[in-house]
Amino acid sequence: MKKNIIKILLSILLIALSVSSYAVSANINTAGLFYQDQDGQSKSALILESHVEMRVNGLINRVSVKQVFKNESDQWINASYLFPLP
Repeated sequence: MKKNIIKILLSILLIALSVSSYAVSANINTAGLFYQDQDGQSKSALILESHVEMRVNGLINRVSVKQVFKNESDQWINASYLFPLP
């Protein structure tokens, strides 16, 4: 029973990450790391790597998401991370 719950939670998390990565690649400002360029246009930072770790203990689910981004400009940027939760 516990294994089935873990499989379901992992499936939901993978679907959520897939949807959020699609939204970022489609340049939809719903999730990811965003900054403004010199012209004031909102841009998403390039995701190089993502790692997700999930620990389920009864009804408590602890999830750690680590992502590596690339700054494609030669300047320091100030960015905001939009997390894909309702």
